[in-house]
Parts: sequence; structure tokens; C-alpha cells
Amino acid sequence: MPQSVKRPVHWIVRMNRRNRTMAFVWVLLVLAAHMWGRGYGPVAWVLLGLQFLVYPHVAYLAAVRSRNQMRTEFGNMLLDGLMFGIWMAVLKFPLWISYMLFIGAAINMTVFRGAAGALLAAAVIACGALLGAAVFGLHAEPATAPLTTSLSIATLSLYLLVVAKDAYARSLMLFQTRQQLRAKMEEVLALQQQLQEQSTQDPLTGLFNRRYLVDAMARELARCAHAGLPLSILLVDIDHFKRINDGFGHQAGDAVIVHLAQLLRQQARVGDVVCRYGGEEFLLLCPEMPQAAALERAQQYRASFAAQPLLVGNASIPVTLSAGVATFPEHGDSANALIRSADAALYRAKDLGRNRVELALPAAAG
Repeated sequence: MPQSVKRPVHWIVRMNRRNRTMAFVWVLLVLAAHMWGRGYGPVAWVLLGLQFLVYPHVAYLAAVRSRNQMRTEFGNMLLDGLMFGIWMAVLKFPLWISYMLFIGAAINMTVFRGAAGALLAAAVIACGALLGAAVFGLHAEPATAPLTTSLSIATLSLYLLVVAKDAYARSLMLFQTRQQLRAKMEEVLALQQQLQEQSTQDPLTGLFNRRYLVDAMARELARCAHAGLPLSILLVDIDHFKRINDGFGHQAGDAVIVHLAQLLRQQARVGDVVCRYGGEEFLLLCPEMPQAAALERAQQYRASFAAQPLLVGNASIPVTLSAGVATFPEHGDSANALIRSADAALYRAKDLGRNRVELALPAAAG
């Protein structure tokens, strides 16, 4: 037959076993000091040993073997209180011992059940005291000897320190867990941001890609149309790019693309959107830029790019660009219309010899 899987022991059950075993030994010493010389018979001493030496282990085994460990352990804590009440009656309600037993049981219940647990502990102890008084008679001898009083205070103090230490350890563990969760959340958020950036950025140049351009252009075009402002786009293409790839290799071609991307980004305004439109083509979205300024900007790009041959290894690669410029609303009243106008102007620049900028034809003439 297959071996049964060993069930994990709940941390509360483990903690209560340790605290109960340790604290009950202290309580045994206090009660023994009080009982010594007071004429208690062997039965009382045997019951004292069973209660405070054997019972903690029986309670632990009952909780471990239970289907519901927490429910059984809660029952064990109630039984602790009930037995404490009985011992109070048996010992004739000595003040310090009764206080020690009551506070110990109440604290243990409060830790796990709050204020309701403290009230429940008081009720269970009262039931135990009534049961003990009914069986052994109601007698009250509140005075305790100095040794018993000192041991009661010491035992209660030690128990409070143990509970405080456990509370600190749990708080520290919760704090560390929260810190770990916060770190994990920051990692997840950073990963989400990275994925978001990857979905809208070109991996080679770091510029925005066409996916981002679609949303940005629709948004800016609607804003400029509503405010009665111009909007220009510059469609830029590297001249003779295939020759560069064939003559110097694809790594050189990539270097030329990155070189132009850096130039476009460096000279763009804060509100401009610079995108890699595809291959060796770039598109600049320039909100609130009129036609004349867009033409001037495109000429600046053309002149700057041609004036900076790219050095790749020992080779100097001469580079030029062509550009087509279109402005809203003269060359189109939609994103697609503007891009078509700029694309037509770019092809004209290519046909007219490259390394030049052409303005789109008016929409009516296109």
C-alpha cells in the first residue's frame, strides 16, 4: 500500500505546543510551591503532573491528527481556560495564581480572536471555576506566600515576553513578506512597462514605431483640427540604401539607419513624434508646425545628414536623404490623406535626383 502523505502542521499549532509546554512547566512550579505544605493528597499531585506535564503533548497530538487543526487547537485553548478555572477553585482562589492563570489564558485567546477571544476566555474560566467550586466546594484563600507570589509574577512576566517575542517575529516576517511582494510587484510593473515600450518602439533605433504613430497621429490631428492649428508631417527616406547594404554590408546599413534616427531625434521639438515608418523610412509628426517651418526643418535635416558621412571601420559612407512634406489642412484632412500626400512628394524628390525636399501638392490638385 502506498505510504500516506504526512500532513504539514499549522504554524499556530507548533507555536502553541512550544508555548504551552514551556509555560505549563512554569505554572507547575508555581502551583507546586503553593500546594507544598498545605495538605494536598497524592491524587492532587498526580492530577497536577498530568495537567501540566502530560496534557500539553496530548493536546498537540490531538491537533496534529485532526482534520481541522485550527478548530481543534482553538478547542485546546478553551480547554486550557476551563482547566485553569477548575484549578483556581481547587486552590481556593489564591489571588496571584488566579490572576496569572486568567491573564495567560486571556492573552492567548486575544492573540488569535481579538477582544471577543478575551471575553470568551473569561467566560470559560468562570465556567471552570464554577465547576470546581461545585465539586470541591467554594472556598477563598487569596493570600499567597512570598515565594509563590514571586514565582507567579516571574511566570507571568516570562510568558508576556514570549508572546511579545512571537508577535515581533510574526510582524517582522509579515514586513519582509510585504517587502518581497512589493519588490515582485515593482518587477512586474517594470516588465509591463518594458513590454509596453517594446510594443510601441522600434528595437533598432529606439524610435516610436508605426503602431504608436497611428494613435498619436489620430490624437494630434483631432486636437489641431479642433483648435484650428496646422500640423505637418515629414516623410524621410535614405537615398540609395540598397547600395549601402550591398556595398558595405547590412551592419553598415543598420548603422546608417541608427545615425539618421539620432539626428532626427536630436533636432526634433519636445512635442514632435519621431517614428521609424519602415525599413529606411522615417516619419516625423509635428503638431502646430506650419508649412514653411516644416519645409525649413526638412531642409535642415537634409543638409545635416549629407554633411556627416558615416564612418564604419575604415570606410567613409556618403549618405543623403530625400523628404516629402505635407501639412494639414492644405494637403489632406485625415491621417491617411496626409501620409499619401507626403509619400507622393517623397517620390517626386527621388525622381528629381534625390538629396532634396519636396512639398506635397494641394489636396484639390492631388
